[in-house]
Amino acid sequence: MTMMDADKMRLAIKLASFNIKGHFEAFREENRTLLKAFCPEPELQHFFAEFSFDGEVEMGMFRYHQANCLKKSFDWEEDFQRALSTNLLILGSGTTGDPVALDLIDY
Repeated sequence: MTMMDADKMRLAIKLASFNIKGHFEAFREENRTLLKAFCPEPELQHFFAEFSFDGEVEMGMFRYHQANCLKKSFDWEEDFQRALSTNLLILGSGTTGDPVALDLIDY
């Protein structure tokens, strides 16, 4: 299994009938820089570059946050900062509102 399974993300987006091309937004440099500071893995950079949209994406019971809000979340959200300080990157949330995070140590 890869660190960030892009194939599974593509399938989830397809099943959600989400228009990737219609909602694509280039991954901004300030977000890429923040991501590199906490996780220098190129695969993670590519994942966020490919799955960067102009808003949140709902897929079944999961809501994927807007990739270009990483820096904003880091600057303004205490929960996001606290998660990063313990090597967790919040990617989205479940239907209950609970955060869904990626463990930056072992993925």
